[in-house]
Amino acid sequence: MADTALSAKIDSGKAKPDLVDAKYMLECFTYCPETGHLFWKVRPLNHFKAPRYMKSANSRWAGMRAFTTVDDKGYASGRVRDKLYRAHRIIAVAFMRRPDGWVDHINGIRTDNRIEKPTDR
Repeated sequence: MADTALSAKIDSGKAKPDLVDAKYMLECFTYCPETGHLFWKVRPLNHFKAPRYMKSANSRWAGMRAFTTVDDKGYASGRVRDKLYRAHRIIAVAFMRRPDGWVDHINGIRTDNRIEKPTDR
């Protein structure tokens, strides 16, 4: 399975972003256009295995800034459902409605995710 995914990336000539479920991400995050930051929302029960996990996560994370880690390439990144994502991909797909998720940080600052900054490639 990993070979198939790798060959798909190689065949296209560029790495493809992981698929982002826009509806799910809109349930998880709010986006601040002035700062370019994502913030955790109070998430519904269907995001969790049990009510106690929902209560714990929402009391700890709701309202907090998400994607505060900077990865080895310099992008803001974080985990959703145990999968690593870059913040600009979620912003592109869920808030800019760009299904391909490709953006280019025109000012060269990879952690600057204000919508007026990342542009089409």
